[in-house]
Amino acid sequence: MTSSFCEPGVPRNRSCVLPPLTVQRSGSAPLHPPERPLILPFLLGCIALDQDQPCTSCVLRDPNQYRYEASLSTAVVHLAAGRDAWLSWSDLSQDIHGHPRNPVADIDEAWLVGFQGLTADAVLEHLSNDTLPQSAIALFQSAEPEGPGVALSDFGLSGSRFAPETYFTNAESLWLLVLRSPEEAGAAAFALLQPDKAVSQTEFVLGDEQSELDVQFDLASVERVQVASDTPELSFDWSMISRDGLGNPFYPPALDTLFLGRFDAPVEELEHRVFDLESLAVERWSAPLTGGLGAELDALQGATPFRGVSPGSTWILALGCGTCTHPAPALLSVLEPA
Repeated sequence: MTSSFCEPGVPRNRSCVLPPLTVQRSGSAPLHPPERPLILPFLLGCIALDQDQPCTSCVLRDPNQYRYEASLSTAVVHLAAGRDAWLSWSDLSQDIHGHPRNPVADIDEAWLVGFQGLTADAVLEHLSNDTLPQSAIALFQSAEPEGPGVALSDFGLSGSRFAPETYFTNAESLWLLVLRSPEEAGAAAFALLQPDKAVSQTEFVLGDEQSELDVQFDLASVERVQVASDTPELSFDWSMISRDGLGNPFYPPALDTLFLGRFDAPVEELEHRVFDLESLAVERWSAPLTGGLGAELDALQGATPFRGVSPGSTWILALGCGTCTHPAPALLSVLEPA
């Protein structure tokens, strides 16, 4: 339903069109900037979009967004300064989410990120909160390993190779080794490397216990989105979401995947296994995104046709970012069929 203006009694779970706003003033004095916010309560009253009624064109808001806290810990490994070193993950059998990983088949890329002027604790805190500023990164290098390990000299960027004798020398610098898997968003494992002129070690083996990600998710207190049941003609608009699950600014251009899942388990159980939602879903559907501020669910693909959300199950909508540092969904909402 679309009204020509915000009439009393018109349900506000649909968008409405404001009438032209005319400001009459005596004389020719301009409308001063401090007076402009006075129209905002009227304007926001129209676009706040109360969803007390089940929606088919659903607008997500911050109360519909989940929250979580993360804490990352990893080893700090001292390696001989100015020398090449072999970095192995042959002992790695699982990623930081506890998922089984083959050290050869499941690691297809390694990153080496250099920091200057940051302590190990500061780097880990920034990574945990997804607040690492670009200015903190002194150098970024990547490698495509052919086995469960790479040498420092295997890293490079744009045809230029990493020279340990030039770059891996400053004892006040830190280098983050990031292992990435095609099966998982974010990183599979981490380690912090530090050049040290007092040691001769030139080899390091990364195992399961040397990097750990502890995440506490809150889904139970998320305000449910009241959705019309048993109709596939649904669309979702996330233009009013201002923050991600960590409380950082929400960035829609990075979104690349929409996921919808139906679950037999209640929300209280699922919030402990957010990284396993795709495998826990009784039915699941997905669609690619290229940024944007919304999507229609008729583009969903899955093993079964999407026929709408139905009562009796838990329904979760999530938006993913495969290139983001944090592996958790950028947006996660709980749908309640009505």
